[in-house]
Amino acid sequence: MARALLLCLVTLQFVACGVTSRAKEISPGELQSMARHEWPLDHVAYLGSDEQFHYFVHSQKKDGGYYKVGRDQLSLQNEFPFRSQPALVYPSEVQRHATGDGS
Repeated sequence: MARALLLCLVTLQFVACGVTSRAKEISPGELQSMARHEWPLDHVAYLGSDEQFHYFVHSQKKDGGYYKVGRDQLSLQNEFPFRSQPALVYPSEVQRHATGDGS
């Protein structure tokens, strides 16, 4: 049982590293455009933050991807460490305001 739990934790760590390394850096304005929810299956979810970035996933029908916004450009309330808890729908469950010029 302990071995299975350890394997699960190691696998989750590799998945988290994959997301952070392939996430495309965008501006707060681009994130806001994505979060308009123009289609029923279109949504953006906040995945958490590390020392440098806030991470998001965008799902739009079969398209989408992983994105990151610099912490110096976007200030979030209800912030939590990357992948430490379930994702939150952005922006309704995560209050935010842009701090840089890119909004």
